[in-house]
Amino acid sequence: MAAMASHPYRDPHTDWIALLGYENAPGSARPRAALRAWLRERGIDWMPFSDEEVSFGLACAPGPDGHWRGWWHVRVLPDALRRLGLHPDQPAARADGPSPPAWWHAAAERRGG
Repeated sequence: MAAMASHPYRDPHTDWIALLGYENAPGSARPRAALRAWLRERGIDWMPFSDEEVSFGLACAPGPDGHWRGWWHVRVLPDALRRLGLHPDQPAARADGPSPPAWWHAAAERRGG
């Protein structure tokens, strides 16, 4: 369990790195769109991962109110993240400056990123 303290995003059951986890609520993004948004926040406006490097999972269980709810989990293989400098162990994976300006994000959206 000591590895968990130094790797807060690591899934303890596999070598996959858990990037996102969110409730499957009405109006929430589909997993692939959520991954694209996560990448855009890091300045990557294309999909750099193959289908074999990404895992999407849906867990369902009753919520506190007794109604069934779902939670999406998006995981990526560690080597795929290292290739882009996004692995949690890499210094480049941490934000070290401000986000690009709004016009930069808008231009990427217009290009279909």
